[in-house]
Amino acid sequence: MSGDGVGLEAPGAAPRRSLPFAALSVLTGINLLNYADRYVLAGAQELIKSDPGLSGGLRDAAGQLTDASLGTLAAAFFVVYMVASPFTGFLGDRFPRKYLIAAGVLLWSLATFASGLATSFTTLLLARAFVGIGEAGYAAVSPSLIADLFDKGWRGKAVGIFYVAIPVGSALGFAAGGMIGAAWGWRASFFVAGLPGLVLALVSLLLREPERGVHDEASEAQAALPSPREIAGLLRANRGWRVATVGMTLMTFAAGGLASWMPSFLVRFAELSQSEAGLLFGGITAVAGLLGTIVGTLAGEWATRRRPDGYLVVSGVSLAAAAPLLLAVAAHPGRTATLVLTFAALFLVMLNTGPLNTAIINSVPARIRATAMATTIFVIHLFGDAISPTLI
Repeated sequence: MSGDGVGLEAPGAAPRRSLPFAALSVLTGINLLNYADRYVLAGAQELIKSDPGLSGGLRDAAGQLTDASLGTLAAAFFVVYMVASPFTGFLGDRFPRKYLIAAGVLLWSLATFASGLATSFTTLLLARAFVGIGEAGYAAVSPSLIADLFDKGWRGKAVGIFYVAIPVGSALGFAAGGMIGAAWGWRASFFVAGLPGLVLALVSLLLREPERGVHDEASEAQAALPSPREIAGLLRANRGWRVATVGMTLMTFAAGGLASWMPSFLVRFAELSQSEAGLLFGGITAVAGLLGTIVGTLAGEWATRRRPDGYLVVSGVSLAAAAPLLLAVAAHPGRTATLVLTFAALFLVMLNTGPLNTAIINSVPARIRATAMATTIFVIHLFGDAISPTLI
C-alpha cells in the first residue's frame, strides 16, 4: 500500500483499527458535499425560474422559464454524469483512486461555483454538466476504495455509513438553495455550496491507497485485470449484480423525481413559500433518508445472516411498499397528508441504499469493482433520474 496519510498501514505492519475509519470519515464528508452540490439546484429552481437576469431557455407567457427548461437543467447533470461514469470507472480500476477522487471533487466544486456566475440558461446548463463529470469520478471510484478498507464483516456497515451522506447532503442542498437563495439570491447558494470542495479536494490527497482485494479471496486480488469486453461478459453473467442494478434503477427513478420537483410541488400545491418548502423538504429528506439508510443497513445485515440474498429481499419489500405511497402523494391530498406520505415514501426508498450498494460491491471481483459500479451508475441514471424529472 502506498503513500502517507489517512488509510491503512504500509505492507507488513498491522493496520491500526482507527485508520480505515478515519478514511471513511473523509470519504463520507466528501459524499455529503457531493449530494449538497447536486441538489442545490432543486432548492433554488423556483428563484431561477423567475430571474429576469438569466437569459435564454424556453419561456412561458409571463416570461419565466418553463418547467421543461428546469427539468432540462436537472436532466443535463444526470445525462453527463451517467455517460462519464464508465470512463471514470475504467480509470478507477487502473490508477490510484485518491488522485481521481481529488480531481473529481475539484472539478465539481469549481463548476458549482461557476453555476452562480451564469448569465444565461446555456451557461448554467454547461456548468451543471461539468458538475456531473466531476461527481462521476467520485461515485464510481469511492465504493471500490471502501471495499478495500474493510473486510466483509464490516463492509456492509461501512457502506451504510458512507451513504448516510446522501439524505443529509441532499437536505443541505435543498436548504441552501431555498434559504440562502431567498435571503441573498439563488447565485449565492451556488457560491456557498461550491467553496468547501476546494478544501476537501486537498484533504482527499492524504488518503492512503489500499491494496486492491486485500480483504477478498487471494485469487480475486491477484487476478489479471480483464479487458472491457471480458468485464461486460462477467457482468452479464452475474445475476446478483443484475438484480441489484434493477433495484437501484427503480430507487433512483423515484428519488430523482422527488428530489427535482418536491420543493416546487410544495410551493404550488401546499401553499408554502420557497424557503419554507426548501426547509421542510430538506428536513424530511434528512430525517427519513437518515433513518431509512440506517434501518436498511441493519435489516440487510440481519437478512444476509439468514439467507444469501438477504440484501435483495430487503430491497424488494421496501420498494414494493413505497410505490402506493408515491402514487398517493401525486394526488396532492393536502399539506399535512402530503408531508406525512412523502416522509414515509422517502424512508422506504432510501432504505435500499445500504443493501443494494453492498450487494453490488460484494457480487463482483475486486479488480473490476470501479467499472462495475460505474456501469451500474450508467444504467440506473439512464432509466432513472435522467428521465424522471422531465417525465414528471
